[in-house]
Amino acid sequence: MKAKLTSPFKFLDAYDLADRDVFFGREKEVDELYNLVFKTPLLLLYGLSGTGKTSLVQCGLANRFDGPDWYPFFIRRENDINQSLRTALAAPLDEKPPESIVDNVRFIYEDYLSTVYLIFDQFEELILLGRKQEKEQFLQSIKMLISAQAPCRIILVMREEFIGRLYDFEQAIPTLFDFRLRVEPMNITRVKQVIESSTKKFNIQLESPKEERLEEIIANLSGNKAAVQLPYLQIYLDTLYKDDFARTYGANKERGDDLPPLTFSKNEIATLGTIEEVLDTFLKEQEESLQEQLEIDFPGQIPTNSVRDLLDLFVSEEGTKVPISYRQEERAGQKIMYLETDDLLRPVPALNQEILTKCLLELQSRRLLRISDNTLELAHDSLAALIDENRSDDQRQINEARRRLQNSYFEFEKTGEYLSRKQLFSLESILPRLVLTPAIEQFIKDSHRVLEEKEQAERQRSERELRLTRQKLETERKAAKKQRFLSLLLAIIALLAVLAGGFARQQWKKAVSTSEQLAQEAFNRQVNQAVGLKNEGQYQEALAQLEAAYQLAPNLDPEGISRNRITWTELAELMARAEKSSKEESQLLESLNLYKEAYELSPDQLIETRITQTQKELDNRFEFYKSKAQGILEYDGCKYARAVLEKALLLKPDDSYVKTALEKCMKRSQN
Repeated sequence: MKAKLTSPFKFLDAYDLADRDVFFGREKEVDELYNLVFKTPLLLLYGLSGTGKTSLVQCGLANRFDGPDWYPFFIRRENDINQSLRTALAAPLDEKPPESIVDNVRFIYEDYLSTVYLIFDQFEELILLGRKQEKEQFLQSIKMLISAQAPCRIILVMREEFIGRLYDFEQAIPTLFDFRLRVEPMNITRVKQVIESSTKKFNIQLESPKEERLEEIIANLSGNKAAVQLPYLQIYLDTLYKDDFARTYGANKERGDDLPPLTFSKNEIATLGTIEEVLDTFLKEQEESLQEQLEIDFPGQIPTNSVRDLLDLFVSEEGTKVPISYRQEERAGQKIMYLETDDLLRPVPALNQEILTKCLLELQSRRLLRISDNTLELAHDSLAALIDENRSDDQRQINEARRRLQNSYFEFEKTGEYLSRKQLFSLESILPRLVLTPAIEQFIKDSHRVLEEKEQAERQRSERELRLTRQKLETERKAAKKQRFLSLLLAIIALLAVLAGGFARQQWKKAVSTSEQLAQEAFNRQVNQAVGLKNEGQYQEALAQLEAAYQLAPNLDPEGISRNRITWTELAELMARAEKSSKEESQLLESLNLYKEAYELSPDQLIETRITQTQKELDNRFEFYKSKAQGILEYDGCKYARAVLEKALLLKPDDSYVKTALEKCMKRSQN
């Protein structure tokens, strides 16, 4: 019976125990791993993406054990790693499993007389996607298994770039890094050995001279680097096999159960191109052909880029795989799949459930998605990396905004803290391009409302303080006016009394002396009243009062009168200019400098108050524009940030952040 054309290479599938006869090139690592698992209850296995960590355990390590010595549980986080662990351990037990993880492991050991191996594959998912409580509960279970010396071995398998995020885990389990094995990328020599062993096993010849064909394949795979990613090797050989089979036996020929002889030629290797070209071509062809197929099968119901958007749902902002749970229902004898994602801002593309189910199953058949009992995910990290690389800058900006907004919403659910003005500014240009759930929409509206209420309260407080200041100055002005009237009345009475007593010489002399003293006092009061009017900001009235003092006693301090007349005239001009400038936001800095110049010329409380108020208003406006610009720039929005930065620079021309940011935006617009 003939089967549909497939190649014998693994493509993106990990090796398992059934592939032990074709698992080449990792003999040394298998020996090291086998020896380590007997030395420790907890082992950390890590390496770069594409080094074959999962295959090393599922195939290499598994093959070293006899059946009774090896009872593995391969566990992925899915929605919750603790639930996944409990579900996996409950499966072998006939009765309801015990509550304790330790007892559960012991029951399995007693029933099967096999050491339990808990293998947590792609452990970085817990670091990237796990909740705090989920992590704490998991760590507590691991600590209990280790301290109780349960009959099990724990292997954490993860990507090397996330090792640095295990700080909290090490705090809880100090022995975490005591036993570890790094899976090194396979060097060129060993990759050649894998190719030679695989082609021999699968009845494939390399066109002579064989060594040159090997070098050509390696060059296409490595890009002249010292190592090759193993999934890329399998994808490349899988594609080369299918192309060669079609050329050799015909495009419509189906391969039988046996592997027919093939020869990889120089021309075929050159035509296939580099691994980047192979991957990019493969992904684009699958996306485009499936999109086209869906548009034909369901005319008018398929939005543009539906397949690409659906695949993007399975990739995190960091370019890693995101497993998504699903549930399945029977509808009219047909299975329907429903995705269940916690991501509030990356909704499933707008496809009805029938079309979505067909699309997901088709992606599985095309080896882009892998479907387990209740989880879907991309077939390999390399696909996630490729999808991430193909994201546009605009898509990255949108995804980053989605992540931040969702994190802010989750934080709000815990603390009740709304978005800040800066956060709202940063989302301003992105929100129209996001699909928001009702909960997120309400969160944003409430954030605006709360901020406006706070800002309104602050404005009312400032206005209240200004009103009280003005009331105080008005009260003082009225008191000073009353005092001036009383002083003038007393001066007149005193003067009349002196004049009325001028009958005697002695009395006359005394009257003259008293008259001069009273005149001096009256003059001083007039001058003080003028100063009071000046301090209240009534500069024209102050100058008039100063002139009245001079007319009353032109011989008393004419130089002081003249000096004050000049100073106050200049002061009145400065204050008028400052008041006018303060009404324009762009001239706030000029207004502040004019007030300061006036204060240096003739300081008083009124000018000091004006300086304080203007400085505060300038600082508030500057911080408003600076925060808005920072928020926009976080999403690389130079085009929108430039005008905001220019407004901020008018208020504080020497601010280094604003100057630097504006220079960068101007250079970018010129380029």
